[in-house]
Amino acid sequence: MHRYTGALLLVVWMWGIAAAQSKEPAPRPADAPPAHLSVLRFTLEPTATLSVNQFGGGFPDKIKCDLEGNLYAFLNLERGDVIRISADLKNFTTYSLAGVPEMTTNQDEEIFTPEFTPGIDGDLYLIVKRSNPRAEIEGMKEKKEPEFDSRVIIFDNDGKYHSQFKVEARFDPTHIAIFPSRDLLLTGGRVKSTARAGSEAFAGIFNDRGQLIKEISMPEDVRFPPGTKAPPKPATQVFRYLVAGTAQAASDGNIYVVYNMPGIPIYVFSPAGEIVKTVMLEEFKSERLLNVRVSADRLVAAFQPFHEPNADKKHRREGVVPPEDPVLRVFDAQTGEVVAEYTAPRKLGRFACYTPEVFTFLRRDDLGRVEILRTEPR
Repeated sequence: MHRYTGALLLVVWMWGIAAAQSKEPAPRPADAPPAHLSVLRFTLEPTATLSVNQFGGGFPDKIKCDLEGNLYAFLNLERGDVIRISADLKNFTTYSLAGVPEMTTNQDEEIFTPEFTPGIDGDLYLIVKRSNPRAEIEGMKEKKEPEFDSRVIIFDNDGKYHSQFKVEARFDPTHIAIFPSRDLLLTGGRVKSTARAGSEAFAGIFNDRGQLIKEISMPEDVRFPPGTKAPPKPATQVFRYLVAGTAQAASDGNIYVVYNMPGIPIYVFSPAGEIVKTVMLEEFKSERLLNVRVSADRLVAAFQPFHEPNADKKHRREGVVPPEDPVLRVFDAQTGEVVAEYTAPRKLGRFACYTPEVFTFLRRDDLGRVEILRTEPR
């Protein structure tokens, strides 16, 4: 009798296991990270550091890296000076507008340098805008078409001035990236009418003389991201998303244009001016995108997580640094799938660059100098 009872209990126990396995898994919260991220998260730790005095008391606002891991940053935003620091943190090169032809101004003119990008073999491309604020105000009163004097200054690998050209298109460039052919992708804003009712996003392929080769039509899903409410002035809002984003050349010969907007769409432009792919990065409501870097078929996005509801707005309003450590999420550039995730302790500073398995950060050292940190997963 005990033998049959034991057998019956065994059958019941096995049936219970099978039933439990056949049940549908409990639904994940709508804002929960994918399950695989929890087993792929690593912490980044410094492996090399360098403090530099070239920035004086300032801290670089615009930072970029080339495909070899060399770091570029504005030394002085007003003068437009850029510094390059080699990947091994040993060599420095400065690109300066001092002595560049046609860069002098009169008392009514201003020069602004909104963007630069590393080119091929260490050369540098710098957007320079010349403006006359007084004349612009008068033009707005008379509802005249705005005039743009935007130039691209090209420097050699050794930091010497090489050439320049004026952009032959009626738009205001904000981002630049270089194709292997040395043609340029310029993105920015174009005033919609003489009434100046905002700007709309513009993108075009230009040759090295500043001539427009092809204007690129922006896709509809840029203006109306899936699952989001269309803004009151969609074209103007898209332009703002574009300015807050970036454009970066990749090792596959294409340029990745990132829009800092819901869903984080990334549009991949071919040298022919075609959008060959769209990648949507995964983010969560409790996160804010900080920046995105492209390297070696990988997209690395830095996010600021928040553990409390509406904490982002509160911290911005009060000017408080969030207590949570930023998260770096690595995506496959072809599919947009997450391949790894890293915790970046706040002590590391600002995420700047990525090359395979090496993450670069900038922060201030104990003496107030800018310190560069190379980090690796641990």
